[in-house]
Amino acid sequence: MKWKIRNTVKPEGPGPNIFSSDNVKIDDDEAILSINESSSEIYLENVKYGKYKFTLEAPIFLPVGVILGIFLYEDDEHEYDIEFGRWNKFFNKNMQFVKQPVSKFPPRRYWNLCNLCKIEIDYQKDYIRFTVNGIIEEFDNNLTKPSLHINLWKYGVRGYASVKIKDFIYE
Repeated sequence: MKWKIRNTVKPEGPGPNIFSSDNVKIDDDEAILSINESSSEIYLENVKYGKYKFTLEAPIFLPVGVILGIFLYEDDEHEYDIEFGRWNKFFNKNMQFVKQPVSKFPPRRYWNLCNLCKIEIDYQKDYIRFTVNGIIEEFDNNLTKPSLHINLWKYGVRGYASVKIKDFIYE
């Protein structure tokens, strides 16, 4: 599997944000995404059914205006997310699972109190199951040809942070 890096010259969603390849460092066994004035994103195209597992190393509480998204994406109506962030609210729960569109499917929010998260995305024909440190959310699958994305982006308030993705495996 080869990660692609998103690079934009003008603001795009989510956010809107400018995504810079300068904020991504990838080597054989880890990827580091950073956010400063620009955001960062990596993705795998045309993911296959199976389990995607990795370890996420990130601050327990990202700055209030920084969101870390891990998601299967086909289009804005066909997207499933794990999101870490507080959505500009200091005391907000800092992790949520989302099926798009949010107007039809409200997020399910949790406290995540670990800076080292074991994440598993079980993508199957009939379901998508997210597991983060033992917290499990399952959704009916309506995707046909998704890509897998990990991004670090600004939501309103500026913030600076970095996260590390390591031990990535596909089963």
